[in-house]
Amino acid sequence: MATSMNAATARYAKTPLLVFPTAAAAGEPTVLRSLVLPNAKTGEPTTYLTQAPRDEAPNSSTAHDGRGDLVLFALDYAPSETSAFMDDVVVSDASVAVVTPFDPVFLLLRLATDRAEHHPVLLDDLMHDPSFPDLAHLGNHHAAHLHRLLATYLCDVVTSPGITAYRLAPTKVRYFLIAKAERLAAHFASNAADLYPPEPRTAADAVRWHRRAVETLSEWVASRWITNVLLAHYQFPAEKKPDAMDALVQAAIQGKNTGKRAAGTNVGNAGLAPKAKKTAAPPKPVGKNQKTLSSFFTKKS
Repeated sequence: MATSMNAATARYAKTPLLVFPTAAAAGEPTVLRSLVLPNAKTGEPTTYLTQAPRDEAPNSSTAHDGRGDLVLFALDYAPSETSAFMDDVVVSDASVAVVTPFDPVFLLLRLATDRAEHHPVLLDDLMHDPSFPDLAHLGNHHAAHLHRLLATYLCDVVTSPGITAYRLAPTKVRYFLIAKAERLAAHFASNAADLYPPEPRTAADAVRWHRRAVETLSEWVASRWITNVLLAHYQFPAEKKPDAMDALVQAAIQGKNTGKRAAGTNVGNAGLAPKAKKTAAPPKPVGKNQKTLSSFFTKKS
């Protein structure tokens, strides 16, 4: 998939890319356009290549049917749908990273964290930044979707006559990230179950899949949220890495269990057979003309 996009993305080779392909009818020409939006983790400008939108009104009932527009495709989001940003495969190809589907809540989380963490801000404030002109496009054409996503998953809504503002809600963010981690862990476990021959599942497997989910999300979300929210929630047991002494002890124990001394080990007396006591050699016989040492010092009468 990524290989087929290389020709279209060659002129963007020096720009970090996230490509969101959609299924197009056979033989239908694909027209790509780019959107410059903040990276969900670093906040740096990132070019998103998408298929050009069609002519329907952006908020019409038919606007989401088969559209290749990233904005509408991404914002067509409901809690019952599978949306993930990271729930599916990630393919890297040179400067192109193919990620599908895209969950816009991660983009909004970045914006809300930077601009609405401590005080309410208007949607225009969230979407206004000279570095990201396409944010204004999002705010102007998809305000209804943005309001629903912000209010449902990330922010408390502060209203006054004629004004709607948003303030980051840590509890909502926590629920969102935990739900995302659970979905990812289930995805990883499902992939492992498809392997042949199947392996029995253990409690350690569940910890392993959840740890992997948190590590995967940490690559795409601001790290402080991963540290403060997900790690605090799961409280993974510390991973003990065996050192050289542990390896020697294990080798000695293994040698003892098999009745053999492990090669190159000398840990205490583990695995060693008791040493036989040395016996004194018998005295050599003395020749007729040879004096013993004691007789040499014997006083002659």
